[in-house]
Amino acid sequence: MYIMKPLTSGKSLLLMAAALGMAFVSCKKERDNDYSAANDNALAERSFSDIESISDQAADGNLTSYKDGLDQSIMGKCATITHDTTTTPRSLVVDFGTVNCLCNDGRNRRGKIRVSYNGMYRDPGSTHSITPEDYYVNDYKIEGLKSVTNMGYNSSNHLYYNITVDGTVTAPDGKSATWKSDRVREWVEGESTLINWLDDVYLITGTASGTGANGNGYNAAVKTPLRVELSCRWITSGSFELTPDGKDPITGDYGNGNCDNQATVVFRGKTYNVTLK
Repeated sequence: MYIMKPLTSGKSLLLMAAALGMAFVSCKKERDNDYSAANDNALAERSFSDIESISDQAADGNLTSYKDGLDQSIMGKCATITHDTTTTPRSLVVDFGTVNCLCNDGRNRRGKIRVSYNGMYRDPGSTHSITPEDYYVNDYKIEGLKSVTNMGYNSSNHLYYNITVDGTVTAPDGKSATWKSDRVREWVEGESTLINWLDDVYLITGTASGTGANGNGYNAAVKTPLRVELSCRWITSGSFELTPDGKDPITGDYGNGNCDNQATVVFRGKTYNVTLK
């Protein structure tokens, strides 16, 4: 039974941020020399999507994407899981140890991820707080709090969730970027099938903002809801906009619902095709 249920095993809005990063590179001749906002937003998206996916897999007893895959009696595995269901609220700790461990996804991790929760993902009113503790990914320190709150059913009779993040990512050179996100995840298809999560579909709306490692701020907002189908690796439709302070906005669009890795980006009146990876 899920404590949480992320958009996929690692998918979230990272693709949105990644598209922006690619867009800035694609638009290199059209833009000035500062595209760090997209990179900082992409890194924060990935970092906080990552800790939610890890927490969910830990609760489900499957951390294969994050373990080293070696026999436990020889080398141990990257994560030790402690799950206490006797306390209120309940707690889950994923401990990668105090030295870097190379996980199956190719990233080194160390430190802990702590989860405090008072109900399962489907339970209206349930809250889940995810806190990294001395936690590093490839020597980037991830700090802050991610909260997922089940708000119950909306007027369309869909479960929906408020998801907030207030975090900081510090690079190995000591430079830090802050990131805040406030989004709504609406569960529009698949709630009635308890076992088959592949038929689940979500719509994502909301905003994000941050201050990059260079000290410059930016804002991002979903313009039309992003449709996330768990059977598809890619976001299938929807659009967003990212605006660095004092600079021109960039708009990204995932298309009309096809499950593919194609998106478009509009920057200074020109449209660019983007292939997501």
